[in-house]
Amino acid sequence: MTYIQYLELPAVPDLIIEQIPRDLSRYTLPENFVSRSPFIWSASFNEDYNAWCKKNICKEMFFALQAMPGDQIKHKDRGSLTKLNYVFETGGENVKTKFWSDDSPTATLLGEYCIAPNKWHIFKADAFHSVENIAIGKQRMAITARIF
Repeated sequence: MTYIQYLELPAVPDLIIEQIPRDLSRYTLPENFVSRSPFIWSASFNEDYNAWCKKNICKEMFFALQAMPGDQIKHKDRGSLTKLNYVFETGGENVKTKFWSDDSPTATLLGEYCIAPNKWHIFKADAFHSVENIAIGKQRMAITARIF
């Protein structure tokens, strides 16, 4: 089974990516947001990339920021079956997104990916997954939208 598939969609212009703040303390989180620390989802500062993505990717989707300043334990995303992601900061050279049979300590590894930067991909968010090897002092940042 494949858990991530790359899409041939236009790259987000560098000028838009460069304007996205890297300082995570500047972001406001939604009131009902429950974080899997360290992780944030925020619509702060998304005006330019949300408008560009609606025009060039999908007008019905809402695009926001996903940031991980550290590794993510095995989990399933809440309220999402499939997501569309555009990773623009990988978090290091050997960051792996791993998919698991379940969330137990003896879970079977089903697949792992080093996600390429600056390429759109769809992501099976309702499967158990983790993100590992984010380098100290780095963070993974992506533009994200829920497909289903």
